[in-house]
Amino acid sequence: MSSRAVHGRYGEVYIGEEMVAEISAFSINETADTAEATSMGDVAATYRLGVSRGDGSLTAFWDADGDGGQENLVVGECTTLKLYPAGRAGGDLGCDAGLSTPVEIVAKCWITGKTMNVSMGDIITADYTFVLEGPLVEQPYTP
Repeated sequence: MSSRAVHGRYGEVYIGEEMVAEISAFSINETADTAEATSMGDVAATYRLGVSRGDGSLTAFWDADGDGGQENLVVGECTTLKLYPAGRAGGDLGCDAGLSTPVEIVAKCWITGKTMNVSMGDIITADYTFVLEGPLVEQPYTP
């Protein structure tokens, strides 16, 4: 069986149809609340599902010109991110295997933080954090 692994270098992030430039990493976390429903006399714990929630982060090489989409990542504002783990074209699956099917993850979210990282000898980066407003939508990408 061949691996369906795709290298992270293909990842892309968009706001609307504008690519956010210089992204070097992103992550998304989803969780669901649970409430314990175990009764006296039960021999194992039982749970009931509550609401889901999520958050995430982006790391980008700082865009000094301010025209690469990062200017739209404003702390305290709600936006919709479109994340493509394997890019819009799909990621390379290896020798003679072709490209993966592109997947689009749509995340309506609040931008909750921005951190600038400046260090002598390194490229300046900006870290952005966000919290989801509603569910993630994961679907095949069709241009």
